[in-house]
Amino acid sequence: MPDQEIFIEHVRVKDLYDFAMKIIDRAKPGDYIPISQQRALAMTKNPYAKPDDVALLVAYQGDELVGYFGIMAVMLQTGMDLSKLYWFTTWNVSTKGVGKGIGSRLMQAALDLDQDYLIVGSYPARRVCDKFGFHRLDPLEYSVIDFGFIRCFNPITLLLRALRKGLHLIGVKLNFPTLNKPVENIFDRVFTPLFKPFLYSWVLRLANKGLTPITTKRVKQIRPANADRQLNSNRIAFYRSPQIINWMLEYPWNLQPGQSRTEAMDYYFTDVRVGFEIFALEVYGEDYKGFIIFQISQIEGRWVLKTLDHDFSDPEYESYILPIALKLAKEKRVDVIEISHRITLPIESSLIGRLILGTKQRIYQCKPKSEDSPLGRNWTNITLSYVDGDTPFT
Repeated sequence: MPDQEIFIEHVRVKDLYDFAMKIIDRAKPGDYIPISQQRALAMTKNPYAKPDDVALLVAYQGDELVGYFGIMAVMLQTGMDLSKLYWFTTWNVSTKGVGKGIGSRLMQAALDLDQDYLIVGSYPARRVCDKFGFHRLDPLEYSVIDFGFIRCFNPITLLLRALRKGLHLIGVKLNFPTLNKPVENIFDRVFTPLFKPFLYSWVLRLANKGLTPITTKRVKQIRPANADRQLNSNRIAFYRSPQIINWMLEYPWNLQPGQSRTEAMDYYFTDVRVGFEIFALEVYGEDYKGFIIFQISQIEGRWVLKTLDHDFSDPEYESYILPIALKLAKEKRVDVIEISHRITLPIESSLIGRLILGTKQRIYQCKPKSEDSPLGRNWTNITLSYVDGDTPFT
């Protein structure tokens, strides 16, 4: 096998689902696969994709599948104009293929398609992209509201941290992950439930201050609050039409345990997540004002509520996003809310707000096919949103 030639197959949108089912039908538990059934189905339904678009690159060494690379069509808005470009959604090499340059071969095969590309990748992926001449956009910052912040005050953790710093001063470096993690987990399970109800109520009261009552209604598909959603002469950003949002709602990439055929197979990216659910809520004042999209699931043992897309006929209704998110978080007893920076303003000036409110960054990279392509002309001026990339699906 080490001497066998590497071959890369181009799987087009029109063939993707049949290709996926052929691989999955013959795979055994633990086998390496390049795509899940639900993701393959969703990709074939992408309103922005054409039948002949390449949606997946698959690397083989001999007859064995050793890597894959997913590609998703999206739209870039520059003023009133829309142009097509592509996100990298998956990129992985099997354990048998590591160290043989397969990841780079897959990247080169994608670049040879001569398209505008973007990626939100891990640190190792970013390093490879840097070697291929990708540009880095300014990082997207977003807020994290952590209702389990009390675990940071675990006395054992504080003691170990102080001991580590003290030893570091005399040149001794020690880590205590084996002891610290279980103690932190026990402390979290015992004390976080005692503080969470208070934090929910306190933050919700603060976020609701000065707002008039509204109602919400859960729906399966959204309708726009504005006829020309997001289109204006000054905006340079990724465009998500109501059609795209409804596609996401109808064809989620993740399923709950027991629902995915590929759950027991070796698929590097997530196809199953405990409690995974997407909520589309219509918002009403005296009449219909717009919608908000949320996603909830368990990630690394913690319940996370992601505040995704929204659209309102009146921009002032953005003030309701945080209280609606908090109400849903309280109902579902989530541990963490991820939300846009500007939406967290009502709580960031208080003491408790500063304790539970943190910031994270997401790094985007792009590779225009030319300096004169839509992405080449505009990448330095793109306004990023929390919902960009494949975040809503994953």
